[in-house]
Amino acid sequence: MLEIRLLGPLEIRDGSRSFAVPRLKPRALLAVLALSAGRVVSKDRLVDDLWGEDAPKTARHALENYVSDLRKLLGGDVLSTHAPGYVLRLDADQVDTLRFERLVRESRAHEAVALLRGRPLEDVAEAPFAAVEIARLEELEIAAREDLFAAEPLGPASVTELEQLIARHPYRERLRGLLMLALYRSGRQADALAAYRAARTTLADDLGIEPGDELQELERAILRQDPALRVAAAAVPEAPKQRRAGRKTVTVAFIELALDRVDPEALQPALDEARAIAERHGGTLRRHGGGSISCVFGVPTVHEDDALRAVRAAVELRDLLTELEPRTGISTGEVYVDTEQSVTGEPLSRAEQLARTAAPGEILVAPETLRLVGDAASAEGARLVELNADTGRALRLDSPLVGRERQLRALQSAFANAVADRTCHLFTVLGPAGVGKSRLLAELTAGLGGDATVLRGRCLPYGEGVTYWPLREAGIEGEPEAARGAFETLARSKPLVVCFDDLHWAEPAFLDLVEDVAESRGGSMLLVCLARPELLDVRPGWGGGRVNVSSVLLEPLSDEESGRLIDNLLGPSDLPEIVRDWIVSTAEGNPLFVEEMLASLVDQEVLRPHAEGWTTVEMPALAIPPSVQALIAARIDRLPDDERTVLELASIGGTRFHLEAVAELAPEGHDVERQLAALVRKELLRPRESKHSFAFRHQLVRDAAYDSMPKQLRADLHERLAEWLRPREGDEIAAYHLEQAGGLRRELGVSRA
Repeated sequence: MLEIRLLGPLEIRDGSRSFAVPRLKPRALLAVLALSAGRVVSKDRLVDDLWGEDAPKTARHALENYVSDLRKLLGGDVLSTHAPGYVLRLDADQVDTLRFERLVRESRAHEAVALLRGRPLEDVAEAPFAAVEIARLEELEIAAREDLFAAEPLGPASVTELEQLIARHPYRERLRGLLMLALYRSGRQADALAAYRAARTTLADDLGIEPGDELQELERAILRQDPALRVAAAAVPEAPKQRRAGRKTVTVAFIELALDRVDPEALQPALDEARAIAERHGGTLRRHGGGSISCVFGVPTVHEDDALRAVRAAVELRDLLTELEPRTGISTGEVYVDTEQSVTGEPLSRAEQLARTAAPGEILVAPETLRLVGDAASAEGARLVELNADTGRALRLDSPLVGRERQLRALQSAFANAVADRTCHLFTVLGPAGVGKSRLLAELTAGLGGDATVLRGRCLPYGEGVTYWPLREAGIEGEPEAARGAFETLARSKPLVVCFDDLHWAEPAFLDLVEDVAESRGGSMLLVCLARPELLDVRPGWGGGRVNVSSVLLEPLSDEESGRLIDNLLGPSDLPEIVRDWIVSTAEGNPLFVEEMLASLVDQEVLRPHAEGWTTVEMPALAIPPSVQALIAARIDRLPDDERTVLELASIGGTRFHLEAVAELAPEGHDVERQLAALVRKELLRPRESKHSFAFRHQLVRDAAYDSMPKQLRADLHERLAEWLRPREGDEIAAYHLEQAGGLRRELGVSRA
């Protein structure tokens, strides 16, 4: 089998034979194509990646010659032309970097590290594209090596290698902690404490920050000679992680193909490319009997935009499989997912029915999916119009800013100070999804007019890593020193505002880059970072205590402010007070939830335009919009397993619960108190007045956590909680939980075992 190896000098292997590519440019071309194996890479991008900004006029002609040379080496069936560029038709496992990334994602660090033969892209490092890729792969490598050390017994044999890694990565606190543990287990307690002092000095002198909580706690444990530090069982590699069963809302794209239109031998490469497209959008592709395939979005991980991902993937698959006359149906709904991640439920059959009624080349989208796609469909432009002419909402709701005037003034003041002092200011806006971070930023930039250059990038939560386009717009690629210089150049000629959305999903290297740029003194610059509170979990010392750093936490709107937002969005209306009160109480101060609930009533034609306002044609069945459900479910789905388990167990008790009740239901070995504290930091729970008593931040979070569990499991947990509560709270509370268990078993058509 043909393999491309990039984790060291570039090497082509075919079984026992090895081939070399003698010249730099063809080697770099092959590396770029291999890093995107199975995907089309445009000629424009290839020219940029190989020559950068100084590409000669003959670059395209030279590119064609290099492609021709590689085809002679690899074969025309491996490297083919596909508008607007070329595609290397290899599976991901035929390229060592792609296999390496998969193994790291699957926590198979030992196998991942075994693939390394040297520095990634070692002999194409001078190519313009290489710096960013090398940095990304080296970040994955050090994370894998950390996992490897953490999974093995630490002792004298580990010390030297850890010291060498720390010399290359002095700010990696996890490496510092592993070295301290290795020294302590080697009988070198004084050296372990000296390693902590060295870490603290480096972080304070270079970055102006203290070590994180975990490193400080490890020092305290060493000082008290905590017996747990010597427990060998903690170093035993974990068993392969089993995926959990549960209930999820997913979107399914089902495609019927005319297999008689193509030779069977030519079918497999097309299906391989189809699988790559599905996975690139975050879905999983399965073949069915006959000529059918399905792509499920939301398994194994739910994303808030799974419906839009499905639509975009369906458009790409239609274009790819044109010769097979694809007929596509897309549907969204709740399914049951077993431990093997097989999906059972109505959305599959609904999507299949739609596909069978579609014409060749047509994509039929169920109404529930269209409601989820909503205004984000504009990203697809005319393509989405082809799917269904009624994809847009009848109304684009808008409102003046409500309840964020103080925070807006703080942002404006930070910008004014950066301009007056000709320096950089780092401003972080923290808050849960939908609380209004992006709206606050939009209000700031709208008020700037033409007084500043505004660049904006977004960190993505699924495999794509970080979108670096603001850096590319500044004419640079990735290196912190280059980023700082390029931004300073822009900021010297005109005030510069650089905005990063969803920074909580950023890679550590990108967080380092932002903090490095914040040190700039070369012009008027405001860095605005929007993030959920989870950012402080991965970077507790964010901002490093600098004087040019500010942050605000956006709290929920008050009931009065939520009511004002409803009035602003609707204008004159006869919305019944019972509906208004339900929206205010259910949204619990989240502006996005208010907007989505009103938009849902418009979509259902419960609210209709009347004269210059809105009228209610009937009392609606009040239900949570699927867009809000998807947003919350995606956030819960990304929690670490132990935190998600505790959140689900807490939901059995209702919106308010006690630590002891959750601990009673939790599996052995769960540190429930620690996990509840983490969920409080992430703004999913809040502590109540009484000790060890908590409440869900939002009723919708409780409902989403509760609904994600299998009904059989919920019934068992209600019964266990009833037994525990009876001697403490009395028969009435216990009876409620027994009634819930009975109802769930009746829904499943089973009685208690």
